[in-house]
Amino acid sequence: MANPSTGCRSLLGCLVFGLMALAIAPCPVLSQSGFIERLDGSRLSFAEVDELVSDVMREAHVTGMQIAVLNDSRPKYVQSYGFRDPAKTVSVNNDTVFQAASFSKSMFATLVMKLVEEGRFDLDKPVHEYLEFPLYELENFRFDYLDLKDDERHKKITGRMLLAHTAGFRNYRFMGDDNNRLLIHFEPGTQFHYSGEGIILLQSIVEIATGESLVALSEQYLFEPLDMRRTGYVWDDAFADNVTVGFNRAEEAYELRTTTTASAAYSAVTTVTDFAKLLTAILGSTLLRDDLKAAMIAPQHRILTKTQFGPAAFVIEDGNTHDDIELAYGLGWGVLKSPYGYAFIKEGNDDGFQHYSIVFENGTGLVIMTNSDNGDSTFQYLNERVIGNSFTPWDWEMILPYDEKQSIADEVALALRNYHNVFSNASPSTMADQIYGVPLVSVSATGETTTWRTRAEVIAMLSSLTTNLREQGWVRSAMPNPQICVFGRDAGIAVGEFVRYREDGSEISRIGMSYVFEKRDGEWKMTAFVAQAEGQSSPCA
Repeated sequence: MANPSTGCRSLLGCLVFGLMALAIAPCPVLSQSGFIERLDGSRLSFAEVDELVSDVMREAHVTGMQIAVLNDSRPKYVQSYGFRDPAKTVSVNNDTVFQAASFSKSMFATLVMKLVEEGRFDLDKPVHEYLEFPLYELENFRFDYLDLKDDERHKKITGRMLLAHTAGFRNYRFMGDDNNRLLIHFEPGTQFHYSGEGIILLQSIVEIATGESLVALSEQYLFEPLDMRRTGYVWDDAFADNVTVGFNRAEEAYELRTTTTASAAYSAVTTVTDFAKLLTAILGSTLLRDDLKAAMIAPQHRILTKTQFGPAAFVIEDGNTHDDIELAYGLGWGVLKSPYGYAFIKEGNDDGFQHYSIVFENGTGLVIMTNSDNGDSTFQYLNERVIGNSFTPWDWEMILPYDEKQSIADEVALALRNYHNVFSNASPSTMADQIYGVPLVSVSATGETTTWRTRAEVIAMLSSLTTNLREQGWVRSAMPNPQICVFGRDAGIAVGEFVRYREDGSEISRIGMSYVFEKRDGEWKMTAFVAQAEGQSSPCA
């Protein structure tokens, strides 16, 4: 397992890693003599931007990156850094193709608005009315919709709701505790909950309404008119000469992914150059009518949830902490308010690729595209230091800078050690008080979920469990080589093999486990444990 602080696997590996980190340098595509203007009017030279980016990449162990800084609604500085191949010998440049991840959704939203302008789609028409059959009989490349048959609320869902993520769906039906069913969790149009599932549904509706594929529509209305030559929703062999693989947190390469199936939610590939062309067209009103552009990047629905993802994404906060920025969602883009006017936002996150873009009403913006699972840990510092953006609600985004991630990972690791110490030596009541949160959730390798909702239920479970273990000769438990993931300022997960030992040191059992820890009233508590099926990949990967 990689050293968590360096990503090295050996002394030689550390030396090589150190030399390669020093080699991270921008691919010179623009003159280094210019400057960019920050939100407050102060300036940074191109050389200063390069130094900032290179330093942050090195500290965060990000393998490759593209950035674009916008001033006056146009790209002022476009630059690339790091490497794109598994051996880390070939440099990223501004034409290197990246997986777009959820940037796919914002491109699709812009396409839908163009179809509205052309009179080919109505945002406020219930989507089921575009079909000659019930919506629950629809099937597409990914899903069917039979689960909606007995919920009449599906007839209220419109394209506007699907773009604004207010239809009531989870991100995807296989996430959470819905047993892989598509459920409507609230009255459509009344609450925000980010949903890739909803975007895929809207893709099907748009294709049926227009009689054309997503690939054909995007080429006709976006990619060809804007000269986005290295962007597409499906793989093109023309990209093969300059494409990047993704890298995990240890900077090990994933396999190159190509797709022949278009998904509006996630399948696109693009470059920072091309994505900046899209932003320029939106800002300059050369692509959409002013009223449609305004509708797309203006608040459609106020966001009141604690986080964008995870269980807290359904929790409406009392006295929301983001009132100061009036956090909201537009049509396919997040929206916030700042002293420099409104800004529209989009993130992208997939295995090996993490991206972020924000553009303010005054025409200042930043696009960051990375080929790394560590990429998001650079977003806050680059936004603050390059353009002076201190307004993004990183806690709601569940994005931490690299140095905070490391400190929280240490806290989770300490909580894990404390857990095993208490679990092996304390009474059930002490365990319940010191190491477990309530409710406590258990998920088996087959997906069966059990929840203990009170302290008394947790104690009863622990009494039964420890009695059974002691009958087997159990004296202690440990997770010898845990991997620690962090997904918030107050939550993390420990992944590894959970081993139970007898007094003589021999093993009773060994099973893959994931433990979820959350900070409750300043103390780390375990709130869920998940048994991993054989061969299941780590969620940290």
